[in-house]
Amino acid sequence: MTNKRHILGKTAEVLALLYLCLKGYRPLKVNDHSGGVEGDIIAQKGSAITVVEVKWRQNFDQAHRALHPSQRERLQHKMKVVGRQYKDKSVEFHLVLICPTPPFIQHIKNPFSL
Repeated sequence: MTNKRHILGKTAEVLALLYLCLKGYRPLKVNDHSGGVEGDIIAQKGSAITVVEVKWRQNFDQAHRALHPSQRERLQHKMKVVGRQYKDKSVEFHLVLICPTPPFIQHIKNPFSL
């Protein structure tokens, strides 16, 4: 049986994917586990490959705090794996935060230096 958090997480990923598509990103992979590390969404826009982490929380303050230092290390590793797969492209990290209250979605490009 699937729990509520799992359903909310998957719903957030679908909403983020639709949002990114509307902004001109082309999805390449969803829930990619290459290199032993999961990436919620791998997308391309122009010559850049973007590793996207999606967070669903009740408010944006909680969503911002949801990216723990250990996850930053995991995402740094994921970006290296993706960089090896797409050697001719630049690799970026984006964070998409989704909350049940307006404005609903925040898209943050390069939220921290990796």
